[in-house]
Order: sequence, then structure tokens, then C-alpha cells
Amino acid sequence: MEKAFIFDMDGTLFDTEMLTQEGLRAISRKHGERDDIDEFYPTTCGLTLPVSKLFHQDFYGENYPFYERREEIRQWIKEYIAENGIPIKKGAKELLTYLKEKGYKIALATSTTRASAEKHIKAAGFEKYFDVTVCGDEIENSKPHPEIFLTAAQKLGVSPDFCYVAEDSYFGVESGVAAGMKVFMIPDMRPPREKEKNTAYKICQDLEEVIDYIK
Repeated sequence: MEKAFIFDMDGTLFDTEMLTQEGLRAISRKHGERDDIDEFYPTTCGLTLPVSKLFHQDFYGENYPFYERREEIRQWIKEYIAENGIPIKKGAKELLTYLKEKGYKIALATSTTRASAEKHIKAAGFEKYFDVTVCGDEIENSKPHPEIFLTAAQKLGVSPDFCYVAEDSYFGVESGVAAGMKVFMIPDMRPPREKEKNTAYKICQDLEEVIDYIK
């Protein structure tokens, strides 16, 4: 039976959650808006844009121009990456290379848009590893709903029972578990709670450690 491995992107493959948080802070300060976001921003990780908009308007106020600020943050990130490169998580390339060599089917399942996902994957030189990608602007239900992972498995032609998932967020872990998959949690901005400790297949410090559990 073929096996598959499905990756989240932001906070899992790339250290872009922290980058986005710093971009949000910089743009908030530019406009004189609240920048006490260390507790707030992690709660938005893994959400699709419409849901994230609601979270931001609840935090900043109902008149917060979410999409305008998002474009400013994207420009801030674009300039950062152009100058510094995209920050790749430890073990990402090693795990992807191992999976490819062992014949796993590999998918990307990210809540971000396809345009952003493709830019980041290309910037990292990771295009060759992925058989399919499923993005947040292509599904109806955001994580923690299992739709994105089930869609990825369907496109790969692999039963969810034979799929592994790499995730960093609470919603991501819940989504993968609900899809009936074995979820590796690699915490990023928030440590695992008892819930994740009880439901995740394994909790690892980095992606390279995952290799030890799938050999």
C-alpha cells in the first residue's frame, strides 16, 4: 500500500509565522494601531483569510481594514525574503529528501492562498518534492475541519489511514486527527497542550526528528 506525507506550510516548513507576526507588528506601529500581538497572533495561525479577518476585527475593531493591512504585511515580508531569503525550518529539506527517496507521495496542505504558497515553495526550491498542493482559497472549510487533508489524500490517491501529517498549530493537529491521519506535531509559536499530547501521533522538536519515527 502506498504511503503519503502531507505538510502544512507556514510554521511547519517555513518560519513564516514569526515573520508574519513581526510584519503585523511593524505595520500596526506604522498606522498607530495596537502592537501588543504576542498573545493574539498565534491564535490566527492556520486560519483561512475570511476567518482570520473576523479574528483581526475582533482584536483591532470592526473597522479594521484587514485586506489593506494584509497587502502591506505581504509587501513587508516580500522585502524581507528578497533581502534575507525565506526562513526554512530545521530538517525540512532532509525530511522531504528522505520521503522522496523512499517513494512516499507528498502533498502540501496550507491555509494560505495558492499564489503565496507557490511563491514560498519556489523561493525555497521545494517544487520538485510535491506531487499535489491544496490551498486555503480552494476549500470551503478551514482547519480544524479535516477537508483540506482529506482533499490532499484524495488527490494523491492514498487512503487517510496511510497518510502522515506534519503540523505546528492546534487547529492543524485537530484537522489532521479528524481526517484519520497520523499527525506529527512540530510546535512553532505555541507549545502542545494536553489535548495535542493525547491526540498527536508524535510530538517532535523539528522535522528531522520525524525521520526516526517513519524508518
